[in-house]
Amino acid sequence: MVAAVLAAIASAVLLQVPRLVVLPQNPFGFGIGPSLTTPMFTAFAVMASLAMLVVSKSRAVAFVLMVVVLAWVVAITAVEFKPVVALLPLAVAVPVVVLAQMLATRATQSGSSAWSGLAVPLGAAIVLISPIYGAFHAYNVAYGPTHAESTLPTPDWSAHWLWVGGVTATEATVVAGGLGPGDHVLAYWTEGGPSQTVSAATDPYGVARFELADLRPDTEHHYRVAPSPAGDSASGDQPLEPDSVFRTHAAGAQNLTMTFGSCARSGSNGVVFEAIKGEDPDLFVATGDLHYANLVSGDPADHIAALGRSISTPAQSALFSSTPSVWVWDDHDFGDNDSDSSSPSRDAASTAYRHAVPHHGVDPEVAAPIAQAFTVGRVRVVISDTRSMRTEDSMLGPDQEQWLVDELTTAANTHAVVVWVSPAPWISIDRAGSDQWGGFADDRARIANALADADVQNLVMVSGDYHATAIDDGTNSGYSDNGEPGFPVLHAGPLDRPGRPTGMPYSHGAFTDGGQYGVVEVIDGGGSTVNVLLSGKNWTGRVLTQLELEVDVPAGVPTE
Repeated sequence: MVAAVLAAIASAVLLQVPRLVVLPQNPFGFGIGPSLTTPMFTAFAVMASLAMLVVSKSRAVAFVLMVVVLAWVVAITAVEFKPVVALLPLAVAVPVVVLAQMLATRATQSGSSAWSGLAVPLGAAIVLISPIYGAFHAYNVAYGPTHAESTLPTPDWSAHWLWVGGVTATEATVVAGGLGPGDHVLAYWTEGGPSQTVSAATDPYGVARFELADLRPDTEHHYRVAPSPAGDSASGDQPLEPDSVFRTHAAGAQNLTMTFGSCARSGSNGVVFEAIKGEDPDLFVATGDLHYANLVSGDPADHIAALGRSISTPAQSALFSSTPSVWVWDDHDFGDNDSDSSSPSRDAASTAYRHAVPHHGVDPEVAAPIAQAFTVGRVRVVISDTRSMRTEDSMLGPDQEQWLVDELTTAANTHAVVVWVSPAPWISIDRAGSDQWGGFADDRARIANALADADVQNLVMVSGDYHATAIDDGTNSGYSDNGEPGFPVLHAGPLDRPGRPTGMPYSHGAFTDGGQYGVVEVIDGGGSTVNVLLSGKNWTGRVLTQLELEVDVPAGVPTE
């Protein structure tokens, strides 16, 4: 009777858990999202109910069912939070121990003294040891580090995190997070030059945006952020030590090193971020899933906190504070798993992006996509938002799709090279319901046909989401009606998540370890051809796969 009552209580609790937003979801750390936890916890509730129903008939079956429920609850909680927190569900062990005791009593009455002596200690061991092991194992497999951790020190800044982006030859944006209320000042200077300052007020989310203009092209700029004394915004002497240093782009034709990567566990401090910084890139593009909070929260503060938790680790701080970067979300850092425009987090994520992320001219309207395009030298970078406008019938929405086609086809005639950044994998199986471009085959075909009709020959794509690094030379990326070969694709990831096969062919192979990233190097002397080198590397800097291209520059592109 006691076991049946306790099982009924456990069942009722588990049925209610999926209805909550913040339980079992952790908005500041790890998470697999309610789209997965809801059916899981519902199944656990069904199992607990079944245990309640069969306890009078078979205490052994009820015992096994409750142990399974407990073990899975602890394991899922370990993924959502951390193993130490996950051990709290061991309180559910009470009904299991009671069932074990009842089983022992029944065994004693039947004369099985040996079994009765082992039943309770064996049951207790299963209840306590199995979930503890499961919790730590689930955490390590699903969300633990996949490669070496960085040993860089935690930066000594007045801000919790710093992010440099929107960089051109003469402009830049520095965003500082985790600040107290009031005005803050950013002092910046070049080597040996005088210090200049720009002030910004902290917004309600503890973020200040500093817009820098009239910078020197191709020059290192040192900067430091500090609380602003009342009324003090004058230039002065350089601070003793800068927080960090970034370099503006050069003007005109130039060599360009662009690094890419997707899929990093929440709060990753992996050495892969040191390796990316070690490439001395002109640009880093985070191509989605910068963290795995899987937030469905409608509060922008939660989304900014999730971003800050990741980019404030020492390895990511070193990269994002010094390397001009761009971030475009995918599902796990936009909303829940496989999220789209219907996500409850949509407006909050969009608001958070416009407050906390440096970018290249994203539409200020919260309802608009975070699509953006910018030029470095003779290279045009076009970034599409494959989440916030997505519906069951469209990947990008009609307006963004038209914008994308116009950008790609126009830039193909005005720039030497066009790099299209798509968080969703382009090379994917044509299957309805797929989360990749293959789930939107008509959209993909329209874009491919537009590119074929415009005879685009200087396009390179970078994509993410798949937990693998791979290169295709165009053999498998052609989806136009005329069957022509596609364009080169560099797939880069996972930064710090478990690898998995793509399930798709790539001409230059696919590699599925953690701690991987991609590099696009454009060698441009201003002539009629440019060389492009696509590389997939791991956290040690070892080249996994590589493709070299010679691209003819369209006749209308200035040679400078």
